[in-house]
Amino acid sequence: MLVTEIKDRVGRLKKFLIQDPQNISLHLDLIRQLSLLGDIESLTNHLETVKKLYPSHPGVLYEESLLFMSTGDFGAAEGNLKQILSQGETDGEVLYLTAYCCLMRSSPQEAFSYLETCYQENRDNIRFPILMARIQYFLRALDNVEECLQEALGLDAESVEALSLLASCKLDQSDYKAAKFYADKVLALSPDEANALGVLAYCNMADMEFDDAQALISRALDVKSDSGRLWIGQALLSMRREELAMAEAQFVKGLSYMPGHIGSWNALAWCRILLSDLQGAMDCCEKAIELDRGFGETYGALAVVELFAGNIESARLNAKKAIRLDKANFSGFFAQALCDHISGNEQKASEIILSLLNSPVDESGKKLTDYLSGFIIA
Repeated sequence: MLVTEIKDRVGRLKKFLIQDPQNISLHLDLIRQLSLLGDIESLTNHLETVKKLYPSHPGVLYEESLLFMSTGDFGAAEGNLKQILSQGETDGEVLYLTAYCCLMRSSPQEAFSYLETCYQENRDNIRFPILMARIQYFLRALDNVEECLQEALGLDAESVEALSLLASCKLDQSDYKAAKFYADKVLALSPDEANALGVLAYCNMADMEFDDAQALISRALDVKSDSGRLWIGQALLSMRREELAMAEAQFVKGLSYMPGHIGSWNALAWCRILLSDLQGAMDCCEKAIELDRGFGETYGALAVVELFAGNIESARLNAKKAIRLDKANFSGFFAQALCDHISGNEQKASEIILSLLNSPVDESGKKLTDYLSGFIIA
């Protein structure tokens, strides 16, 4: 429908409502037409008018929830949608949107409970397996993510959204070859898709191809500057170049978009250790522990902070806890090794801080920041 046709329809609906101001069908039609026009001010004003007449009407609540979602107010949208469901509504679209709002508020388990109730009868609609994949991704059930995405790709083999999420899933499984494969497929369909660019950047970081990674991250941030994952990647690259103050600011920016990401709090803690900001590093570790008390890397970073603060016994205990939680824990073993060589010697501690960025930590030539990228991907 052309814009002129929509405007004509709006005009007619307004005239009809003068004659029949209680007609809810006319009101809902007008709301939808105003939405199509993108006339948010008129849409908002009319919704307020209609809500005074029909405060609990499911159609009005639904249209208002769409407006809330368009402005990023997912909490208000979720409230409306749950009010509709409380009236006995079982429509799959309402359940889908409720699940989506829950996920956007970082409540994946609740999102799953809503989507699960309508999933079987709607799984031939590609939006449903993709949303289920996103929920499972948030829950870190990566095998389930892949199953849902393969189902989505069976419905549309060129779904950029499904391919992009599958690339992220493969990256998180450290299957860099597959991650590159799917990211390349995305970029063949959509050359500026930011997530796929970011996936390739992280793959290049894993391969220690840092110039290529930087070019990809910069390109991705030009497209999507509100991606926490991209800002964290940029911070790691800055950190590797020893641009620590810049890296710290980039970590903080990234975490403003994904404050629940434990690995990024750990990476910021290491950045602050290198800046000799022990209290700032301690704050990061405490935040990470608050999010997940069972993530071993956090206790390794905390052990290093305690060590450099002169609390040797506390450092030893945290290093042991880190290794107990994760036998492949880099920071825990690193802290344990430091404890064995330092006994409150501040000069020695300072020397180690200065060498952290520059010295390879294993026979492959990888440095500290190369290991950090391994546990912040998520």
